Parts: sequence; C-alpha cells; structure tokens
Amino acid sequence: MRPPKFITDFVYPNIERLIDLIFMASLPVGIVAVLGMMVAAWRGQWLWAALALGVVLCAAIGIYARFIAPKQLQVRRLQIGQKAANTTPTYTVVYFSDLHVGRFKRAHWTSHVVNAINAHIPDLILYGGDFYGHPPAHLQLSDLLHPLQNLRARLGVFAVLGNHDHGLHDRTPRKDELKVLLSTLNIRILHNESIAIAEGLRITGIGELWVDEHNIEQAFAAVNPNATESHIVIAHNPDLMQEIPYPADLFLFGHTHAGQIYLPFAPSLGVPVKYNLYRGSYHLPQGHVYITSGCGEASTPTRLNTWPEIVIIEVWGAAN
Repeated sequence: MRPPKFITDFVYPNIERLIDLIFMASLPVGIVAVLGMMVAAWRGQWLWAALALGVVLCAAIGIYARFIAPKQLQVRRLQIGQKAANTTPTYTVVYFSDLHVGRFKRAHWTSHVVNAINAHIPDLILYGGDFYGHPPAHLQLSDLLHPLQNLRARLGVFAVLGNHDHGLHDRTPRKDELKVLLSTLNIRILHNESIAIAEGLRITGIGELWVDEHNIEQAFAAVNPNATESHIVIAHNPDLMQEIPYPADLFLFGHTHAGQIYLPFAPSLGVPVKYNLYRGSYHLPQGHVYITSGCGEASTPTRLNTWPEIVIIEVWGAAN
C-alpha cells in the first residue's frame, strides 16, 4: 500500500528540495570561507582562520555531495551459488535501477551507464524500475532513453516498472508511452510473470506495489520450488518483501536510492518505505535481498554517503 499522498507528494519532495538548497549553498559559502581564512591568516588572526577552515571543510563535503558524488558510478558485486576454483561464472547478470532521467540527468548519463554495463559483457541485464523522473515537457522520453537500445546481453534485457513510471508524482503520466518505447528498445517488461531465461536460470518480475499492480501468486505460479535452478526476483519497492512467502536465490529492488542522503544518526530519514529494508544486503527467510542505490536521483541530485551504482551478479553452477 502506498503511504499517504500528502507524505509522498508534498512532505518528502519539499524536504529534499530544502536540503538541496542547503547543499547548493555550499559552493558560494566555501568560496567565501576560503577567502576569509586567507585574510584571517594574513592578519595573524589564527582563531578566526581555524573557524574558517572548519567551514571550508564542511563546505567541501557539501560540494562533493551535490556536484561530484551523483556522477561517480560505482560497481557492486553479488554472487549466487558456490564459486569453483579456476572456473568462470555460468552466467553474468547486471542489475541497475532508478535512472530517473529528465530533471537532473539526461541522455549522456544514460549512455554512460550503458557503456559501463556493456563493459562487463553480461549474459543478462535486469532493470528495477523508475526510468524517468519529472522530465520537463520539452524533453521526449525517446531522446532521454534511446541509449538503452545499445545494451548488449545475449539472453536479453528485462525490466519492471516503478512508481514514477506509473505517473504517481507527475502531472503528465507517461506510462503507456514508456511501455511502447521500451518495446522498441528491446526491453521486455516482466509484469507478474516468471520465465526460464536459460538452462538453470529463472527470472521473476513483480508489478508495482504503490499502484496495486503486484500479484505475487501469479508471478510465482510457474516456479517449481524443487527445481535445481538459480532464481532471481526483481521488483521496485522493497516493502514487497513483507508480502512474499516464496523463496528465491536473490531478490532485487530499487526505489529507495539507499537513502540518497544517508545520515548515520538518522539512516532512514525520508526514505519512502514503511519497513526497515532500504539499503544494501539483507538475509531473510525467503532468501538474499539486495536494494540498490540506483543510477539517478528524484527530488534532489545530492548524494551523501551513497553513490549511483550498477550491480554485477555472478551466477555459479546454475546449469549443473
């Protein structure tokens, strides 16, 4: 179930916008503090110089979080099965999510992500939802997302849709346009369905929780719990784990951006989920859960203690 509309559509975005203004101010504040530190040091006012240095250091953190961290694409690695000595993975799967192209990032960022993914020569590519986020009216989704057609994986590219894709936060929803576009980009949407991708490898995709398009029973209907195959489940919102009773080797989610602005003393502040699953790896009775920080940003481009990422999943022994 979706949190109250007032919270998701007003409180969260405006808190993030206020935070964004604070981080944007770090650049001019940092410049002024550097000048003040130099003047204080020249005058021998060492206490004031030390105070100015403290401001400079704080501003440097803000500048990094606002202007640098969002562009530093990281690579995370996960493993399914037991790695055998002197062998290669049976399958290499790349997972990414939450591009949110439109407001802060455009087609050149999509190209950068695509090139990073292709460099790992994946057998399979999975996407966890939220392709776009508040794009200006003059920008076409086809222009923002067309680099996705260059994704290369011999077993294909599969995706689920997220809350932004369904237009929950956009006055001009583009879900239908997006579905048509993705089919031309050779990206198949998995909507409450499970398919055997290759020998020993199964993928299940579940619909978006906040629009009540998830049907877990339907999604797992074709899954044989006794089969000796590696099973990966993709969905957008990690709150869905509270409703999934079935096991799998790996559950992959996005949506939270791993907190995006992650404060150790308030780690889940402003994260749009109800339950305490929002960042990194968790081991639950159903299986291993991983929640990616995503590749883009929604209401603010600032990232503090989080970075955009792609996830490389090595599947070992799936076809044995």
